[in-house]
Amino acid sequence: MQIVVNEGIAPKVRNAGTGRIKGFEVEGEAAPIDQVQLTFGVGYLDAYYTNIDLSAAPVTKDSKFAFVPKWTASAAINADVYEGQAGKLTLRGDWSYQSGTFKDAVNSPQLFQPAYSVFGASASFTDKSEHFTVTGGVTNLTDKRYIQGGYVDLDIGGAATASFSRPREWFLKLAYKY
Repeated sequence: MQIVVNEGIAPKVRNAGTGRIKGFEVEGEAAPIDQVQLTFGVGYLDAYYTNIDLSAAPVTKDSKFAFVPKWTASAAINADVYEGQAGKLTLRGDWSYQSGTFKDAVNSPQLFQPAYSVFGASASFTDKSEHFTVTGGVTNLTDKRYIQGGYVDLDIGGAATASFSRPREWFLKLAYKY
């Protein structure tokens, strides 16, 4: 397994040693009535180092894998709320969850992202011929700010930087099928 650690003034790729990842993932979907579709998923990972290469210091056998959440989950609902002579209107809502993760191999506290959820919503109208679809919606509905990655070098550079998620965004899509 390869990781990135600070060595002097620059990050270096090193062999961390060996590790093991065990877990499961379950996904499903249901249509309780004709106009409603539900989807869901849940995942669990137990990731740990089994042996550490000396060049990976300060990573230890107790270090957590970077970017590997223990739990993930998601759910969505699509509901056809109108179907008539003009076409069909579908509403969608979705949710995703990720448990806390470190965003670097040495588990810097500055790059720990606690558990978070993200929500989205949209509405689509498809004309009766099913050629045209207009979709409008929003991603990151609650404008949740979470760490996606970063770099920490407190020994020499004295710096910690992080990159964050995209903010709430509105969108409008037009589609044509032929």
